[in-house]
Amino acid sequence: MLRLGLLAAAASVVVVVVVVVARRRKAPRLRLALWHDGASDVAALATLLDGVALVEVDATREAPDALVAAARRLDGVVVAGSAAAARSKEPGAAAFRGAVAAAFAAGAPVLGLGHGHCVVAAALGGRVTPLRGGTFAGRRTVALNELGAALLGGAAGDAYDLPHDHDDCVPRLPPGAASLSSGDPVRTPFVLAAAFWRDRATALAFRGGDAGAPRPGAVTCQLAPCDAGDARAFLARCVASLWPTSHVSIR
Repeated sequence: MLRLGLLAAAASVVVVVVVVVARRRKAPRLRLALWHDGASDVAALATLLDGVALVEVDATREAPDALVAAARRLDGVVVAGSAAAARSKEPGAAAFRGAVAAAFAAGAPVLGLGHGHCVVAAALGGRVTPLRGGTFAGRRTVALNELGAALLGGAAGDAYDLPHDHDDCVPRLPPGAASLSSGDPVRTPFVLAAAFWRDRATALAFRGGDAGAPRPGAVTCQLAPCDAGDARAFLARCVASLWPTSHVSIR
């Protein structure tokens, strides 16, 4: 009887399976060094990047090694600047470009905006010249080419109405870089947006559609730090191209 009672008790046991649903962790906020030369509109750029934690540094006043070491403790670098930072032979400007090149070589993702587009191009071996006709301040339509669409998302021909304010330009990129937009060779015979890889072979592999090829180490655009037109939408795509898992919302 005792045995039968135990069997009955065992049969009556209800096994409860508890499923623990882990709360989805919020993606950490992207933390970037913002390098400028003291002449940049840092406040406007910080407003445009309001989904990102920025550590501002005047890169003309710091040693390149110290800048790169600090940047490597963060998620990467945003490069701003001025025409002087891109073309000047002054020690501070040259050190700024040297730090950009060193950060890129060390593997830190680099985002160049506005004059920073020219600073990055100059630092990595491209050609930067004064803009013919002087300063341009206004809006331009930037249409993605096939590479731009593959990297930033969307389709070739997708157009963005972007604010520009610059007096220099990039007529030639270094070998490991490529334009992301299709421009008018007469009206805009220079690069408005670009991606930079650390070697030519990797750049060619990515451009050739190799799904396993590394993404670029730097992305730049002549976008002025101004919340106008499609600036935020384009900037969000640039950020996502360098930090695809950051889930940053450029509001």
